[in-house]
Amino acid sequence: MLIIYFLVIAALVAVDQIIKYFVVSNLAPVHSVNLIQNFLSFTYTENTGAAFGMFSNNSIVFAVITVIISAGIIMFLLKYKKQNWLSVSSSLMIIAGGIGNLIDRVRLQYVIDYIYFHFFGYIFNFADCLITVGVAMFAVFVIFFMDKEKSE
Repeated sequence: MLIIYFLVIAALVAVDQIIKYFVVSNLAPVHSVNLIQNFLSFTYTENTGAAFGMFSNNSIVFAVITVIISAGIIMFLLKYKKQNWLSVSSSLMIIAGGIGNLIDRVRLQYVIDYIYFHFFGYIFNFADCLITVGVAMFAVFVIFFMDKEKSE
């Protein structure tokens, strides 16, 4: 099963990196393309910080934190025996998103962001989506399923 987990992570990271390749190739020269007027744009940005550009110019710190969190999640997957689809898929999404952004931080010293919902005010990427949805799903697992499994 562990091999399947790593294949899923690799596939998600590949999708992230392929999207970022096309963003750099096609979007960086024009900077921004409106998809839905005053709602959604693809806007090329180089983010040197964490989520939403906070704590700029700390790529090494974020790289170390990403490795530690990913290792912790891998240990969770290996040690916690009562996994379900929610805990596994959320864990794989968090790891893949972290690795996708880690590749950018190590290779470029910044993360390539491009998705811009005008009402939200921040620009993010596919890896950020994986992390955010993965964390939300993991929270649902912990709140609604983890304690239930312990009591059974």
